[in-house]
Amino acid sequence: MESKVYPARVDWWLWLILIGSTVGLILWGVFMWQSNLSGALILIGVGVFDSILFGVLMFPCYYAIEEPNILIRSGVLRFRVPIDGIESLACTMNPLSAPAPSLKRIEIRMKNGKFYLVSPTDREGFIRDVSRLAGIAAKD
Repeated sequence: MESKVYPARVDWWLWLILIGSTVGLILWGVFMWQSNLSGALILIGVGVFDSILFGVLMFPCYYAIEEPNILIRSGVLRFRVPIDGIESLACTMNPLSAPAPSLKRIEIRMKNGKFYLVSPTDREGFIRDVSRLAGIAAKD
């Protein structure tokens, strides 16, 4: 199988929270500028830092099947998941922090007890392709 890339699904409300909190901090700092310069600079600095941090940790976000591994990419973070170590795949809404910017997720459970959460736009296709390669039955 050639390398196949699955872009990450992104929930609109997550964007709203991330962008809203960053813009909110910067605007709050701008409105405080005249009354409290040091506080304003701190708020603006934190807002700018947050937006840089979100960008570095979230873009790009995708999942690539590159035998013998699945590459999970979220910004500067990269995880290589060995396909032969996968025990099961299941749809989940697990809210734990993960390189999955949507709650429509797939839990990749490993034979060693670890698990990864991903949120490809095509969940069914991802489960089908990985299940076939790992030789396991797909669960929905």
